[in-house]
Amino acid sequence: MSVCRYLAIIALAAILVGCNSTPPKIITVNIADAMCGPKKVQEECGCDLFAALRQAQIDVLSPLASKKLENCVTLKASASIKNPDEYKADIKGCIEHNLELNKDVADKIATIVTSWQPEESQYRRWQACYDKVMNRYNTVVLMDSIEPNMIYCKATAAKGGRYGNHDDIKQIIAGLDRMNIITVLIDRNWYDDEEVIKIHPDLVIIHASAFYPQTVPVNWNARLVQFLDSIKDQTKTKVIVYTRGVVKKGPKAERSLPGAEKRWKNLLETINNPDWKGRIKLVKIDRTEEGDFCFHDPANARKIRTAVRELLKIEF
Repeated sequence: MSVCRYLAIIALAAILVGCNSTPPKIITVNIADAMCGPKKVQEECGCDLFAALRQAQIDVLSPLASKKLENCVTLKASASIKNPDEYKADIKGCIEHNLELNKDVADKIATIVTSWQPEESQYRRWQACYDKVMNRYNTVVLMDSIEPNMIYCKATAAKGGRYGNHDDIKQIIAGLDRMNIITVLIDRNWYDDEEVIKIHPDLVIIHASAFYPQTVPVNWNARLVQFLDSIKDQTKTKVIVYTRGVVKKGPKAERSLPGAEKRWKNLLETINNPDWKGRIKLVKIDRTEEGDFCFHDPANARKIRTAVRELLKIEF
């Protein structure tokens, strides 16, 4: 084959690949809607207070970047809503600390949020309406790892990007009476325990491996135990810890990860601490006939819903 012909084939292949490539999906995050609160608040309280922020939109290519931003804004809103200056500072932090956002765009939006000056009486009316609406709901915080191999259901993992266990659990419990569900995505550098404490959640649902890869290498669940200890004294707050693996003993025992028994022992000691006074439950998610651990399996879904109802005293 001549050099010219070889180069021509390479050039044609490059053109064909370019033609067939799928352009990246652009997701637009509207900061005004995010700051206005959950849909139920927007419907009852209106979002006129945030009209000046309508131009504050972020176009992102990463689904995970948009989800992390939305979740951060929601969590910060619940924690600092009573003080507009603190609220603005928290939202600005959500934007600036999201490493997956384009820095120039993030800086621009952060500047717009910082310059927003709501009229105080209007802000107080909106905040009073926000509190009134949200007080009718159980605030449930879903805490989940963003690591792909921590996703239980194969079909959910196949969606990629912004999907995880929290999406499946949210669908399972959303139909229960009066739920305000907040998602907190966790990575190895997450240490915002205080932000969860500040919103005084009624229920926290957390993956036992939420702090993976710290789960095994770092002191055998020490980070999870540390988090549970940090919220233990919040007597209003109940907790569900879910896991797909428990340590089995005997000849038919499944192979365990290194240190699994020690992890399990530390977790059980924490959950059985009398200071919790029955406010914490451990839920084991079982393998389905398809071979994975989907929450939508009727038996697994029933386990989660039953635990939620029992802890929040929701009638069956």
